[in-house]
Amino acid sequence: MSKELNEYTMVFDRYEPVMGSLYNKVHCRNIRTSEGVLLQDHLCLEIGDAKKITAHLTVGEILIFSAELVFQQIKFKYPHEEMEVGDE
Repeated sequence: MSKELNEYTMVFDRYEPVMGSLYNKVHCRNIRTSEGVLLQDHLCLEIGDAKKITAHLTVGEILIFSAELVFQQIKFKYPHEEMEVGDE
């Protein structure tokens, strides 16, 4: 199964210094799909992802990025939810 990367945008908000590191965490807001649908109000990029941004960012700057949409810990609601052990 191939991984599909989708394009998104977010607005830079601020840097958060990390003790003992040359890199900062990056806080962004208004994370949207390329169609403009708001996905999340706030996102903090940890150092691993933040150091991929090579330029110095200014407040309000829009970043365009591609990422894999990952669904984790999915739970379905009735009538498609999983049956608990002993509910049979």
